[in-house]
Amino acid sequence: MNEVTQRAKEMRDKEFKLPHRNPMPCLVEKDSCFECYGNHVKDPLKCANVVKAYADCVRKARQEVSSLG
Repeated sequence: MNEVTQRAKEMRDKEFKLPHRNPMPCLVEKDSCFECYGNHVKDPLKCANVVKAYADCVRKARQEVSSLG
Protein backbone atom coordinates (compact mmCIF):
# COMPACT_ATOMS: atom_id res chain seq x y z
CA MET A 1 0.00 0.00 0.00
CA ASN A 2 1.46 3.35 -0.92
CA GLU A 3 1.90 6.19 1.56
CA VAL A 4 -1.00 8.33 0.29
CA THR A 5 -3.44 5.42 0.47
CA GLN A 6 -2.22 4.52 3.94
CA ARG A 7 -2.63 8.09 5.22
CA ALA A 8 -6.11 8.33 3.68
CA LYS A 9 -7.11 5.09 5.43
CA GLU A 10 -5.78 6.36 8.78
CA MET A 11 -7.71 9.64 8.43
CA ARG A 12 -10.92 7.83 7.45
CA ASP A 13 -10.56 5.43 10.41
CA LYS A 14 -10.14 8.34 12.84
CA GLU A 15 -13.07 10.25 11.35
CA PHE A 16 -15.56 7.40 11.61
CA LYS A 17 -14.44 5.98 14.95
CA LEU A 18 -17.24 5.89 17.50
CA PRO A 19 -16.56 7.83 20.68
CA HIS A 20 -15.66 5.85 23.78
CA ARG A 21 -18.61 5.59 26.12
CA ASN A 22 -18.10 5.34 29.84
CA PRO A 23 -20.22 2.75 31.62
CA MET A 24 -23.24 4.07 33.45
CA PRO A 25 -22.36 4.57 37.13
CA CYS A 26 -24.36 3.02 39.97
CA LEU A 27 -26.16 0.37 37.92
CA VAL A 28 -25.87 -2.22 40.67
CA GLU A 29 -27.35 0.18 43.23
CA LYS A 30 -30.14 1.19 40.85
CA ASP A 31 -31.03 -2.43 40.13
CA SER A 32 -31.01 -3.13 43.88
CA CYS A 33 -33.58 -0.37 44.37
CA PHE A 34 -35.92 -1.79 41.73
CA GLU A 35 -35.55 -5.28 43.15
CA CYS A 36 -36.20 -4.10 46.70
CA TYR A 37 -39.30 -2.13 45.72
CA GLY A 38 -40.55 -5.16 43.80
CA ASN A 39 -40.06 -7.37 46.85
CA HIS A 40 -41.61 -4.87 49.30
CA VAL A 41 -44.56 -3.40 47.44
CA LYS A 42 -46.63 -2.98 50.58
CA ASP A 43 -43.76 -1.71 52.74
CA PRO A 44 -41.35 0.36 50.59
CA LEU A 45 -39.76 1.92 53.68
CA LYS A 46 -37.81 -1.34 54.05
CA CYS A 47 -35.80 -0.14 51.04
CA ALA A 48 -34.53 3.03 52.70
CA ASN A 49 -30.98 1.72 53.14
CA VAL A 50 -30.82 0.57 49.49
CA VAL A 51 -32.11 3.93 48.27
CA LYS A 52 -29.57 5.74 50.44
CA ALA A 53 -26.75 3.63 48.96
CA TYR A 54 -27.96 4.54 45.46
CA ALA A 55 -28.20 8.24 46.31
CA ASP A 56 -24.70 8.19 47.83
CA CYS A 57 -23.32 6.49 44.73
CA VAL A 58 -24.95 9.05 42.41
CA ARG A 59 -23.66 11.93 44.54
CA LYS A 60 -20.13 10.52 44.42
CA ALA A 61 -20.33 9.97 40.64
CA ARG A 62 -21.50 13.56 40.10
CA GLN A 63 -18.65 14.90 42.22
CA GLU A 64 -16.13 12.89 40.18
CA VAL A 65 -17.56 14.21 36.90
CA SER A 66 -17.61 17.81 38.12
CA SER A 67 -14.01 17.55 39.32
CA LEU A 68 -12.91 16.44 35.83
CA GLY A 69 -14.35 19.55 34.17
